[in-house]
Amino acid sequence: MLGSEFWLRNCFVPSQVPFTEESQFYSSEWYLPSAANPSVFQFLPLQTELQGFTFTSGPAGTLVTWATRTAHIRSLFEKPRGCGQMVHWHEHCSDLATQFTTSPMEVLWLAGPLDRVERLNVYHDIRETVFNHLHNQIGMKRQRVSTYGLMEEWGVADLDRYRTQGAAKLLAAGVRKIGLANHCANNMNVWGVSNMCCTVDYKIPESVGEDKLRALCQFVRGAGAKVEMWGNTSLSVLTEIFRNRNGNADRIRFLPGEDSVDQTLATAKAAYVRNPSNAIEADHYTPVFAVLNLRDPTIRDYWMRRWREFHDRIGLEGRDTLKCCGRRKRGGVT
Repeated sequence: MLGSEFWLRNCFVPSQVPFTEESQFYSSEWYLPSAANPSVFQFLPLQTELQGFTFTSGPAGTLVTWATRTAHIRSLFEKPRGCGQMVHWHEHCSDLATQFTTSPMEVLWLAGPLDRVERLNVYHDIRETVFNHLHNQIGMKRQRVSTYGLMEEWGVADLDRYRTQGAAKLLAAGVRKIGLANHCANNMNVWGVSNMCCTVDYKIPESVGEDKLRALCQFVRGAGAKVEMWGNTSLSVLTEIFRNRNGNADRIRFLPGEDSVDQTLATAKAAYVRNPSNAIEADHYTPVFAVLNLRDPTIRDYWMRRWREFHDRIGLEGRDTLKCCGRRKRGGVT
């Protein structure tokens, strides 16, 4: 291990790390002390957030590992202090599978040292092979990375300002894809509590303005660029609490129930993912998340219909979905 380099695309820690001494520590996680769960980004999706394979190259040779099937696998790679080895941890989640199977992990070894150019060429060939194989396996078109800008704030967004000031500057800088935070009805823009990640319903609330979001999308599209929005597959626990009414309403302005997620939850057979104790799974956002069960056709159809409407009626052309990034062993195997 010593004298080798570990190459792994990662937005939290350096993507190229040389190992020079045993006392050196490395971890692919993003430890976030300010969060209620600081290990929320300990395990990361191998085939999306990360690059789908590992690449370790040194004097003895080059080691490559990869999962040969497209699957929901979360991974953690660490070199402990005082150790000359890298530890590979994989969680095979099988969230929506009809049977519990793990994706095969293939280990490849190329003996002998590589100079810098040879190492770059081998890495590029491995990356192209893995990316093409996984995309072809599920019939997904491969898209190249475009110039990207993000507009996000912790508060109710002024989308007119986003359009006239933020988007205008990003487009002038050559950006061709603009990402937004979650502007579905959420804890922050509906109830005024934390936080924007906790979706109340898959609709654009009055506090944000569907017409303003549509105008932003049209403005960006007119310049030859696209807008995508963050979303997830969980609901705020307030949505579940407020749908179970008992007594007289006092100071809570309940949302309309017609054609809402509230109505959908009432007709679904199994609306939520549940843990072994039969409690609603909260994933890494305990105690504010209630994870939706996309195996239930009623839930899945509602979720898909809403995002399709965001595309067709508003003009959103992409969805950045965070799904279960935290360390959660239930429902999978390590």
